[in-house]
Amino acid sequence: MAKKKAAAKKDSKEAAADVDFEQALEAIEQIVGKLESGQLGLSESLQQYELGIRQLKRCQELLEAAEQRVSVLAGFDAEGNPVVEPLEGPGTRQPGSLPATPGATTDAEDST
Repeated sequence: MAKKKAAAKKDSKEAAADVDFEQALEAIEQIVGKLESGQLGLSESLQQYELGIRQLKRCQELLEAAEQRVSVLAGFDAEGNPVVEPLEGPGTRQPGSLPATPGATTDAEDST
């Protein structure tokens, strides 16, 4: 019985990995609609709420992955090809690290 539960859990995780952002968001909207209708019992409401939280976590993971894939155009190389660098958000650059754009200064350089 434990093997069946473990296999089912693994299958559900693999299925969740295949869900894209729009599908997860649509699922959340449907869950919210069901919960707001007031027609579900307590047990079913809790199950739907838990499912909604899992979908919300999945949306957050997908957004974080997309954010990591975004690049900033840093200029062009000698052949005219665009040169890209990873997007740096607030707090992503370590103190003392080199700035992302040529000619920019680090925080330590700004204070001197």
